[in-house]
Amino acid sequence: MNEAVLLSRKKLWQEVSAAFAKRARWLWLANRVTSLWTPVGLVFLILAVYITIIEFSLCAYWVLLPGMKGVALGCVLAWWVLLLGRYIIAKPSFRLRRARVGLEESDKELLWLARKSPPSSLPPKALSEVAELRKQAWLAYVESDSEALLKATAKLQGAASKHFAQASRTAWRWKLMGLLGTLVLVVLLRLVVVEPYAIPSGSMIPTLEIGDHVVVNRFLYGVRIPYKNIVPFVLVREPKRGDVIVFNNPTNTEVDYIKRVIGIAGDVVELRNKKLFVNGEAILTQTETENYPYMTYDFRFGWEKEEAELAREFLGSHPHRVLFDWGFSKDNNEGPYKVPDKHVFVMGDNRDHSDDSRYGLGSRSLQAHFVPLGNIKGKAMVVWWAWGLGGWGGGLLSERGLRVDRLFLPMNICGKEPSKRTGLP
Repeated sequence: MNEAVLLSRKKLWQEVSAAFAKRARWLWLANRVTSLWTPVGLVFLILAVYITIIEFSLCAYWVLLPGMKGVALGCVLAWWVLLLGRYIIAKPSFRLRRARVGLEESDKELLWLARKSPPSSLPPKALSEVAELRKQAWLAYVESDSEALLKATAKLQGAASKHFAQASRTAWRWKLMGLLGTLVLVVLLRLVVVEPYAIPSGSMIPTLEIGDHVVVNRFLYGVRIPYKNIVPFVLVREPKRGDVIVFNNPTNTEVDYIKRVIGIAGDVVELRNKKLFVNGEAILTQTETENYPYMTYDFRFGWEKEEAELAREFLGSHPHRVLFDWGFSKDNNEGPYKVPDKHVFVMGDNRDHSDDSRYGLGSRSLQAHFVPLGNIKGKAMVVWWAWGLGGWGGGLLSERGLRVDRLFLPMNICGKEPSKRTGLP
């Protein structure tokens, strides 16, 4: 035996037999497919592709949405089937799977120890012993006896600890470094790439409802330095009118808000009888229905049914839907508001029930408050999860459930969609 045998799993498989190698590869692939992480990873992979497509061509969502929901629900079902299979339906089979995964992990650690050991530090006899035990373990891998596989794996682990003692004593350092590296990668992904955000209130109805969870693109506007509220440079572009953004509230830095950008630096925003004007030009608004029922939540009284006028507002490159409550006491005429440099003016789509730039961003101030670019965390892209009133499973453990009808909806509409008559689940 030589080190090439020890350090090459594929060569080991081929040296046994071609049939063994084929069987081992199939089982290795089956272990990957039956992992609980596989459906989860698949959902996020197709979600990333979907988000990229609709960022460049929003109207593509109208075609892709049914397929996205089908694949996502299929992955959710597969996850539950795998979970039930592990503990109820096919417990012996999954016990064997765990034993096979155990050998895969032990074999990976053995190869790592061999690479970290000094060259020629292992006597030929010891190397032959490890190689033979490794061969016997992989022969047990393709059999259907979990006990025999566990015993073979334990013998291989004992031999590895014995003959690679020096590398084993320092292995914890490398494992710790790997763990720290993983944590750093996760933190960087959350700070720089994407972040989830849950919708806590009804200020963005009808675009976003309570219980929706959105994907926030953190790199589009530039890398933001946390706590300093500074964006050193713009990566792709600055916020545009019509973008839905998540930002750290400048009047209360302990909370994050989600609103729609109405005005950018230099714009003059004004509302006349609730109609939006930007730089003196009226923004086209089309009424869809005058009586649009929807559900909102009040911490004092619980869920309440409300009704408002639903309209499309053509701000930016694509329209979005807004609500107007004509019976509400807020002024019908507001502004004008001049947006300062390096700031944006934001409003909620539920126009008369939103603490936005017009009303001090929830600070109860009588003056308008603008959002500095450095406070913006990112752009909301799509709804990736919706746990709302009337969803699937609602009433079993809580009144909320999975709102399939809201999955993967973008923040704007294409403009070809039919009018909505209700927001009720």
